[in-house]
Order: sequence, then structure tokens, then C-alpha cells
Amino acid sequence: MKKILAAVLVFAVLSSLMFSGAFAESKKDDISEEAQALEVIGVLKGEGKGLTVGYLAKEMDRITAVASILKLRGLYNEALKYKGRDNFKDVVKWSEGRNIMAYVKSKGIFSGNEKGEFMPYEKISEASYYKVLLETLGYKQIMKGVKGDFSWEDTLKFSKK
Repeated sequence: MKKILAAVLVFAVLSSLMFSGAFAESKKDDISEEAQALEVIGVLKGEGKGLTVGYLAKEMDRITAVASILKLRGLYNEALKYKGRDNFKDVVKWSEGRNIMAYVKSKGIFSGNEKGEFMPYEKISEASYYKVLLETLGYKQIMKGVKGDFSWEDTLKFSKK
């Protein structure tokens, strides 16, 4: 139940903040209650100065998206400690980041491109992030040979329902 509530909160926050324009740094009073709740449960942490409106307005990269999904699923600490050797070709330099990338590759949570690259610092599109959130909630993408709940083209429309 906690995971579902967290996922719903993440949906709400991301809908209003993640893919909007940049904001100036601000006080905690300027941060929504939903974002503050996500900070309390450890899904959002911010950087340097902690959680700020400026941080919430930043476009999310793939490695940050992976971390947030793992936190929602209760797998983040397990991923940090993962020591699998099979990894993407373009691993990050920090050891825990390499562990996270190897973990998601081994579990099929996120995939790379046809070259075997994860592209950790590439910005993640809104539709891509929502697709992973929907799958975290148990929905399936319709693919060749897979009966699912939503098509890639309708990811954003389906997530609004």
C-alpha cells in the first residue's frame, strides 16, 4: 500500500513540476506539500541545498529516473549494493551508480540502446518516465506478442486516466 501511495504522489508531483520550465531557487514554503511528502519518505532528496523548486524544475536524466523508480519499488538499497559484472557499455564513474546500472540491467527494469549503452546522463522523456511508473504500478505496455494495457503512443493519455 505504501508503494502505491508513493507512486501516486510521484505521479502528482511529476505532472506539475518535473517537465515544466526552470524556477529560481526558493524557500521550503514554495515547495508543494506533495514534493515535501516525497522528501520525507526518501523518494526525493535534492542536491547540495536539498530539495528546492529549482531542483524540482530540472529535467530528469536516466540515472536519476532509475534511482527514483528503485526507491518507489523498495529496491534502491539492494541496487546500491549489487555487485553484478554484466553492465552497460557506458557505465558511470561512481561505484554505486555502476551497481545501480548493473542491477537494472539484470532485472530488466530499464533497457539500453542497440549498442548496449544506457545513456545515464541523457534526459528522460516524460512519456518514458510515465511508462516506467505505469509498469511499476503493474500495467503492461502493448507490444508484439504481449497483451497489455496501453500502447507506447498512448502512454501519456493512458497515464492521465
